[in-house]
Amino acid sequence: MGFIAVGGEALGARALRMTPMLEPVLTCCPYCGEPIEVLVDSSVESQHYIEDCQVCCRPMQISVEVDEDGALHVRAASENEG
Repeated sequence: MGFIAVGGEALGARALRMTPMLEPVLTCCPYCGEPIEVLVDSSVESQHYIEDCQVCCRPMQISVEVDEDGALHVRAASENEG
């Protein structure tokens, strides 16, 4: 199976460059306290989004910061926390 050339570039190679760098990070659910794994796009410096807990299914506010050394800092908060 080959790649489709687009503008002199293989589509597969272009798709690989556009794929986010997802890294698994362990955090704890603010509701049930269970450790959960979230996939974080490490190519984005700062992000905030809602993700349901894999254990209790309640919505968590996920905040991600990437420092200048590339270290990920992930915080899971309840809906009512800021």
